[in-house]
Amino acid sequence: MTMKSHESVTAIRDWLVSYLKAVPGLASENYAYRSKEDFVLRHGRPYEPQSLPQIYRRGARRACFHNSRKLAVRHRIRYVEGFAVPEEVATPIHHAWCISGDDEVVDVTWSKPGKLYFGVVIPIDLVNASSCARLQKGNGVLDDWPDKWPILQKAFTPEADRRKSKK
Repeated sequence: MTMKSHESVTAIRDWLVSYLKAVPGLASENYAYRSKEDFVLRHGRPYEPQSLPQIYRRGARRACFHNSRKLAVRHRIRYVEGFAVPEEVATPIHHAWCISGDDEVVDVTWSKPGKLYFGVVIPIDLVNASSCARLQKGNGVLDDWPDKWPILQKAFTPEADRRKSKK
């Protein structure tokens, strides 16, 4: 990771921490996480931006959760949800993308790669179970308010830990 990438990761983590200080979040007796920001801060990791590989086609604009779910299923790659910083914006936004087998970002929604991606691999079965992620203009798994944020209710086991426990 380059020095600039390291500074960007620090900036996105700092933004998440300051957000959590300012916003009360969900009731702690019902949830393991206060918010999607808390979830991503605890389990997220940075991903290096890259141009869209030619084997993938662009998806619909402003439909990152739907595009990424479709892409993950069709190409059998991993769905990631978290925060990313678009080229023309300074503030991280809730976003979804995929990663290839070698952890390269595959973002079919934005016309230019973001400056930074910071997120969590979400198993596709959890994505498919989410009301919001299935909708074309939905909010994704981490903001599935119609179903009362199921992914935030219990402690989450990140992908790397899931692989270790299967060995």
